[in-house]
Amino acid sequence: SSPSHGRVVLCQVTWLRWLPNGIMGCRTTKLLGVVAPMILAQPGGNGGMGGGGGNPHFECPDAGGFAGDSDYIGAGLKPIPVRGNVGCVDAGPLATRPTVENRRGGTRPATNIYGPMEAGFTSENHECLGNVVVPAGMDTRLAEAMLHAIDGCEDREILDFCGGHATPYHYHEKMSCLYEDDATTGHSTRIGTALDGHGLYGKHVDGGVEPDDLDACGGRVGVTPDSGGEPVYYYTLTDAPPFTMGCFGDASTYPVTVDQCRSLYDACQDEPVVIETVHGSGPFTLECPCWDSRGSNVEGH
Repeated sequence: SSPSHGRVVLCQVTWLRWLPNGIMGCRTTKLLGVVAPMILAQPGGNGGMGGGGGNPHFECPDAGGFAGDSDYIGAGLKPIPVRGNVGCVDAGPLATRPTVENRRGGTRPATNIYGPMEAGFTSENHECLGNVVVPAGMDTRLAEAMLHAIDGCEDREILDFCGGHATPYHYHEKMSCLYEDDATTGHSTRIGTALDGHGLYGKHVDGGVEPDDLDACGGRVGVTPDSGGEPVYYYTLTDAPPFTMGCFGDASTYPVTVDQCRSLYDACQDEPVVIETVHGSGPFTLECPCWDSRGSNVEGH
């Protein structure tokens, strides 16, 4: 039972404890034949449950032109808002897709770029969930894989074809409709600007290949199609989380290590939970946006 949220859940547990942000968690929950962590979280916006602590959730300019936030520009190594805006779409890409359609008619701006973590889902978002909760603080790919392990939810998708969803509409990953590869160099074009003022580009660097030198923030130092031949620090999209960035860095901090990234977030020190997905089960640290080279955000796994 959660006294702050007035909900009760019956679980078969190996442990039961309070998690960050006033939510209760139990590991190895058996519910409706689905083994998964069960988390009670306070309702929130952005298409799911809860809110991100210290999260600005600002609205990006409808016409582009965002140049960064004064709290982040030139600040060196800093944590991202894990469930809110990490940047905004630039004017050029925005012209190709300025808005998206609402389900009930009308449109909404397609300007926001969010971090990797999802705010969670209940049956209010996907009726097939029943009493199962997809917890807040999981990356979007993992959240969808957990959803697919639940009877009746096998074909549900949480993001649209370009990697965005919800109201206010925001991108988490892919963003394939917003960039192309430069015809001469093969380097992907710029998509948006991060809070720290650095650019976010598509997933290819010179030669049309994916980079092998990204640091734990998701950044690298190199020449981009619009840097005038000068090397700069910038971020590229990745197919695996954190998709955009796991922290904010710059040329002076590059390359940021996984340990450095995790030291920025109290949540990265928390006990991991076991997540059951359509691909199997494994540990995951909620709200920790720092993955190692093996694709794990859990220390020692």
